[in-house]
Amino acid sequence: MDGSWSIELNVATTNKSIRGSAIVTLSSGRVVPMAVRGTYGKRVSRLRVSSASGGNFFVGLDAASNFKSVSGRFFGQRLFWHAQP
Repeated sequence: MDGSWSIELNVATTNKSIRGSAIVTLSSGRVVPMAVRGTYGKRVSRLRVSSASGGNFFVGLDAASNFKSVSGRFFGQRLFWHAQP
């Protein structure tokens, strides 16, 4: 295991609220189901991705649903990433 992982989001919006689920796949092949909650904005959306077994982290998305930031902790790994402008 090299510490890398991928995430697949399955979310829906209602008014300014986002709810749904996510699947995180670790480099070892382990799959971790996650819950997603957040807020939707015209320019930026902020999602909290959480799991009982692996901690939680935040994902920032732009209006086109592109990842803009990731921060928090996941399985003891500190996450901090921001897209370059």
